[in-house]
Amino acid sequence: MTACLCLLFNFCELNRLIAYLHNVVQESDEGERKAREKQARVEASMKEREKEVKESLESSLRERDKERDQHKKDEAVQTFKALLVDLVKIAY
Repeated sequence: MTACLCLLFNFCELNRLIAYLHNVVQESDEGERKAREKQARVEASMKEREKEVKESLESSLRERDKERDQHKKDEAVQTFKALLVDLVKIAY
């Protein structure tokens, strides 16, 4: 009878241990799933930010190119005016 009680007790302990291990595995799987979801959100956020930065950079570069072109135009106009003034001075 004592041997049966010992076996029953060990069986109950074994069942508790199995249940505990099952819970640990489920929590571990859930933790890994949450970590993967978080990583996916981080990557999506980084891609979105990268896209925003790229658009902003393109806009800034376009504006810079416009300013450069305007500067070149202004310089060409000034040079042309100086040439005209020189031609007028030479003509008289």
